[in-house]
Amino acid sequence: MNKDIGNKFRQWARKNKEYGVPKEFKPGQSGYADFVDSKDNGGFIKKSEVKVKKVDLPRPWLHLLASNHPRTRGMYGAFWDQTGKGFSCIDSALAGPVTSHKDPSYVPTAPGPRDVRYFYLKEGNNKWFMIPQEGRNEKAYKNYSCIMSPGKIKYESINREIKSSLKVFVSNDDPLEAWQLEFENLSGRGRKLDFFCGVSWGLESWPSYYFDPRVVSQGKIDKKLNALVAINGDQNNKHPRTGFMMSDIPFSGYDMSREEFEGGGHFHEFPQTVIDGKCTNSDGTQPYEGLVGIMQFSLSIPAKGKKKLTILVGNTVADEKKRLNQLKTFRSKYLKNKNQVEIQENLVDKTWQDMVSGITVKTPDEEFNRFFNVWIKYQMKNASRFTRCLDAVGYRDVLQDTMAAVEFDPQFVRNQLPETLSYQMRDGRAIRQFSRFAGAKHDERIYMDSPVWIPDLLATYVLETKDEKVLDIKTGFYNLETKQREFNNQATIYEHAMLGIKSLYFNRPQKGLCQVGHGDWNDAIDTIGKGRKGVSVWLSMALVYAAQRMMILAEIRKDKKGIAFLNKVINDVTNAINKNAWDGDYYAYAFNDKGVPVGSKKCKEGTFQLNVNSWSLFNGVAQKAGRVKKVLSAIETSSTHFGYQLL
Repeated sequence: MNKDIGNKFRQWARKNKEYGVPKEFKPGQSGYADFVDSKDNGGFIKKSEVKVKKVDLPRPWLHLLASNHPRTRGMYGAFWDQTGKGFSCIDSALAGPVTSHKDPSYVPTAPGPRDVRYFYLKEGNNKWFMIPQEGRNEKAYKNYSCIMSPGKIKYESINREIKSSLKVFVSNDDPLEAWQLEFENLSGRGRKLDFFCGVSWGLESWPSYYFDPRVVSQGKIDKKLNALVAINGDQNNKHPRTGFMMSDIPFSGYDMSREEFEGGGHFHEFPQTVIDGKCTNSDGTQPYEGLVGIMQFSLSIPAKGKKKLTILVGNTVADEKKRLNQLKTFRSKYLKNKNQVEIQENLVDKTWQDMVSGITVKTPDEEFNRFFNVWIKYQMKNASRFTRCLDAVGYRDVLQDTMAAVEFDPQFVRNQLPETLSYQMRDGRAIRQFSRFAGAKHDERIYMDSPVWIPDLLATYVLETKDEKVLDIKTGFYNLETKQREFNNQATIYEHAMLGIKSLYFNRPQKGLCQVGHGDWNDAIDTIGKGRKGVSVWLSMALVYAAQRMMILAEIRKDKKGIAFLNKVINDVTNAINKNAWDGDYYAYAFNDKGVPVGSKKCKEGTFQLNVNSWSLFNGVAQKAGRVKKVLSAIETSSTHFGYQLL
């Protein structure tokens, strides 16, 4: 670390002797939930849970459970909030819903009113939600808790002397989630209950278009397997999905048609089926309100006794014969006996402990320890698999998100690299977003920063894993004319990374700075390069850093030509930045086609931009010009109680 930067940090540390959250924030932090941590013999936090204490929260508290396998396809995800709402998906939240998902926003993860799972209990004329719901007589429930941990979620509550428990995990390898249910009779008398549970299917065709999905919707029942299957038969569907539910014990009734289950016509607090106490056994062929998967179980629970059942929900193949074989395999693997599902749950726990245990820290700040040891790894694992949850994933987003997973999930990163880089063109540039699904459209706008992230990911991966062979993996290129990836003339990953450096260095139309193209990392300046002469100082800073990271790989390979070229890139671009982008006290962000600066004292708004200046510190550009103190002083002007402003 530069001495000036190090001294600045130490001064801050001395002023802030109390680590962690400021005192005034703590009541708000613990008002809705608490962390429950477990430490090993050395005092390192190795496990952490979030215990949500309230049903009625300002916003849904979402927990994503996702596959842990290292493959880049067949990634199953299940979003659950504190009341059981949410949805499940395969490979994409927006393009691959398995159960109902109606959120079309930029980060589409919030459950909508129809994105529900059904859990109801009925005894005589009494009926209630198994998991308490906001505004639905929450006071009738005792001992409510929702415990979120890596890979799992568990709900508990008591109502009418019945203790209900639901534990959910997503399989490491298979596209499914397991619901483990338990009902305990706390009363001194035998109880006869009807339990209704299920999902609202969300198998609409993707990309969506004007056809009526009810025409091709169909539900099927397989009583031998205790299974319900939901099918979308649309031949134009670019991302076909087939949903299934399967129980370990026989169900006494079922429904596949929403209007038959809910009753239709007017609002009910409870579905008509629950009110009546009996499913209609509707087959769900072309239902007007859409497909549901509902199972009814008749449960007899002795005094002080318990009743357990397990249900699988997931995605299966469309072909009928292959589907039957796959469902048989799932049944044997998870439901053959009562221990099978616990074995799979333990595998999920073990995988997570392996990920968490690889790198751990113990500092005076317990908040930081918990965050670093457990939760940032969990968040980044999920982010790397469901990048921004969109239908098309950003080229740079994949590279950024997977880099955060290198230390604890390297095989997934290794698998993702050749796939992502195959959307790069032969001149080193790359498209902005690519779709994971055959026949779907890509975003072909050329954001010039896309390839600048490759060297950082590659160098991080090689230094961490010592896997130098990854550099020799070959992959293809994207052809803008055919709109296809081509694999007939491939290049190594190392060559792809070097091409990315060249695409930036040889596209510097003014002031020796990098062309912005359609845009760079800051979407707010996308229009400065309409005439193809707009340049980004930040992107030029990023090129210097990328070349420095690429140098590590060139030296490993003893690539003399590459080393010489990278040295030229670093020196030329550093000098160009210091000569043309210094604004007196800090660096300007960009220059438009006419050479007018952005992020400069000459601007009416956004006179200072954080990113370009912070990058000048860790790539050495400011240090080379003797401007570190000035840049640090400028950065301090954007400091607030809540962190640093971007501009």
